[in-house]
Amino acid sequence: MKPGRLRKRWQRALTASLKRSETLLRRRGPLNATAVHDLRVALRRARLLLQLGNPHRDHHRTRLFRAAARQIMDVLAPIRDFDVTLQWVRAQQASPALLTRVLQERAQSWQPAERHLRTLRREARPPKSRALAKVGAEKLAARFTKWRHALAARCRADVAQAATFATPELHALRRRIRRWRYLEELVLPRREMAHSPVVRALIAAQEVLGAVQDGEVIGHSLARCGRSREVTRLRRQIQTELNQQRKAAPKQRALQALAGPLES
Repeated sequence: MKPGRLRKRWQRALTASLKRSETLLRRRGPLNATAVHDLRVALRRARLLLQLGNPHRDHHRTRLFRAAARQIMDVLAPIRDFDVTLQWVRAQQASPALLTRVLQERAQSWQPAERHLRTLRREARPPKSRALAKVGAEKLAARFTKWRHALAARCRADVAQAATFATPELHALRRRIRRWRYLEELVLPRREMAHSPVVRALIAAQEVLGAVQDGEVIGHSLARCGRSREVTRLRRQIQTELNQQRKAAPKQRALQALAGPLES
């Protein structure tokens, strides 16, 4: 892809992520599960794209935004964990009492998150658009190519060793696959993203590893929901599922597909 076209797609993707995060950050009161998810995704994409472009004309503001975005994602992580837990316990046909308890724990987690967000909203001011317009196309393209190749090589090497990985290493691999996917999406027209074999392969690998992460956070969240027989039973169930997923994930075809060249 020509550097000029890549820069246009980078700027368009970054602008969309910044606009989405700004819109969601303006909302007051507890965000629902969809909004929490969308905000974390928008901030995650924006952080990566800003790091890729590295706009020197507004470097201080870029650095502050990336730091604030990281803190916002961390603040919202417990909320997201309870959202994942709520979805899972509903699928297990949990009692109304347990569903209420999970919702209460989510509400309690939101209170300190909201206090932090009041400060972080002021700090999460994105770089000015004219600073983004000054990013050099040639340097951006060179950095993009270097990152893309490095991430692909690292992910392929990690997949080959994944059977020996502990849970934190599997989570780190999932994050690298996600970053690789975000870079691959930059070279695709929007209408082709959903049909790209490469993007679909990366999403499938993310989902395999995401199931491991979800199992872990569900167990931690349930531990905050009391010691009833139902909670004890569900904690044992999710631990069994987690052990199975952790063992099976490195062997899953969706993950092993990344070990070789991906169909473009």
